[in-house]
Amino acid sequence: MVLATLDAPLTQLPLTLEELANAPWILRNPGLGTREVLEQLLLGHMPQF
Repeated sequence: MVLATLDAPLTQLPLTLEELANAPWILRNPGLGTREVLEQLLLGHMPQF
């Protein structure tokens, strides 16, 4: 789940992977299943994540 305010730049489409990678993130604790899934999905597309 990704949350953002209605006026956040990330809510403007289309969104590039570069914009997503450069956005500030608040993530779950390392080792939690939801974070591991997110990392696995994103790392394949954004190695700098």
